[in-house]
Amino acid sequence: MDPRDLIKRKLRAGNLVLSKYDEAMAIDLEALRRSLTPGDYLAAGVDPPHYTEDPFLNANVIAEMLAAEEKALAHKLKTLQAEEAARKG
Repeated sequence: MDPRDLIKRKLRAGNLVLSKYDEAMAIDLEALRRSLTPGDYLAAGVDPPHYTEDPFLNANVIAEMLAAEEKALAHKLKTLQAEEAARKG
């Protein structure tokens, strides 16, 4: 799937709030999600995932991890957007 289609679909569904700038950048969200590091989570003010620490994940733990992942992803997107704007001057 083209990343632009994914972004547009999420925007229409209201599941993702991105500017037209982000949409134009055609960010591959899944690749960005996979590239998240513990530092990205900490920079966003949330705990990194701890999948290996809890072999019996329940729905609440999974929901907390997904929420943290979304916050880290949003923070990373904002950071990338700021870096791109700084490069353009």
